[in-house]
This record gives sequence, structure tokens and C-alpha cells, in this order.
Amino acid sequence: MSIEGNRTAVRRLCAMLDSHDLDDLSEVMEEDFVEQVPAPGQGPGLEGFRRYMQYMYTAFPDLRWHVVDQVAEDDKVATLYVWEGTHRGTYEGIDPTDQHVRVAAMTIDHLRDGKLAESRIVMDVVSLLQQLGAIPGGPSGEVPTRMGTEHRSPSTADSGTADADDRAGCRHTARTLSKERL
Repeated sequence: MSIEGNRTAVRRLCAMLDSHDLDDLSEVMEEDFVEQVPAPGQGPGLEGFRRYMQYMYTAFPDLRWHVVDQVAEDDKVATLYVWEGTHRGTYEGIDPTDQHVRVAAMTIDHLRDGKLAESRIVMDVVSLLQQLGAIPGGPSGEVPTRMGTEHRSPSTADSGTADADDRAGCRHTARTLSKERL
């Protein structure tokens, strides 16, 4: 599958999550899909993911997913999301608050033959818990709206992919740092 095909598969998953239509998940996820850091209570595979999302839709019935930025290389796609919804059902033991929340999350997805094979999600759980009043203080729903493009070439700023010079520069920096630590 092409890099663009992989990006499209991840965006298609996001559209399914956004519409709450999980009937066709097997078109974009492998049955034995691996969530590297599963949510509490999330079972294995595609079916575990589906059940967890149904749980999220119960807790946040108007849950929506928005892609903020996305980059891809080879068989991996990194996506910055914002999800939002109103807390109307119990979530992780927290009774409904009717609080509208906005939460930033990032995934790194590994695709095989155009389907998500594994994923790692990093989510701003502290902000979520603050917005729900479960822990004190902090920002309330401040999330990114778009990543800056100052380090991308003009031809790739809208596509979300870094140009070859940027990637080579990153590799050079990583190699230099590694050598210095030896």
C-alpha cells in the first residue's frame, strides 16, 4: 500500500469514529489489531477496540474526532487529533457532569496491506480529568488547531509531510547526538 493509501485508511477510521459507524471497521483494521497501550478495560483485537469505542459513545454521546495534522512514512502514520464531546454517561467511574470536553491525542499507526495492524495512542488524560472536575486546576480544553508549518517546505505544508531535507536533517541530528553520547 502507498503512503497516501495508508494516510487515507487512518483518515477513514477517523471518519468512522466521528460518525459512530463502526460496522465497517474490518475494512481499515486487521481483526488481530494490537493497541500497544490499551485503555482500561479495552479487550484485544478489532472487537476490543469496537467495544471500547461503544463505551466512549455511551459516556460521550456526541463524541467527534478531528484530524489536526498527519505525517506518514513507509508503513507508519502519525496523526494529531482532537476529540470532543459532552460527558453524559459514566466514564472511568466518573458520574456524568454534562461538561463539554476537548482532548488532544496523537497516534502512531503501523499499517499492513492498507489496514491498521497496531497503534500507540498518547492522550492528554490530565486535561480530560481536569475538564471533568476529577482533578483540580489546569487548562480547560485548550487543544491544538493546526501544527505550524514553519519547518516544512511550501510544497508539502498542506500535505503534512516533511521534505527530504528536513528528514535528512533530523536523521543527521539523531546520528550526531548518538555519537556524542558514546
